[in-house]
Amino acid sequence: MRSDIGGYDRPQFDDLTMSLSSLPDLKTESESAVDLPLFLQHKSTNAHYLPNAKVRDYLITCLSDWVRKYGVDGFRVDTAKHVEKSTWLALKNQAQKALQEWQNMPIHKKVFSNHFG
Repeated sequence: MRSDIGGYDRPQFDDLTMSLSSLPDLKTESESAVDLPLFLQHKSTNAHYLPNAKVRDYLITCLSDWVRKYGVDGFRVDTAKHVEKSTWLALKNQAQKALQEWQNMPIHKKVFSNHFG
């Protein structure tokens, strides 16, 4: 993470590494494996450790899980230019698979196989 808070890397000044509106910046471009953040290491979050996962892997997994569980079919992103395109593509691919899984669940399959018109 990058932040103006002590103990973290300082934000830079380009779109991908800046701290937007003084908010912390998650290093989605990092190729380093990270542990599950402490604040997610609680039973109630249902988050789980992903071996050799990068920051973006945890974010993609979390968002794709929402799609898989609730059928979310889109996310509003006001700051898309602050995340690298490869991460957006990875999220798109995982979310599309998750939505297909949700649509293929027996309870949803009948609805999504009907053609209305």
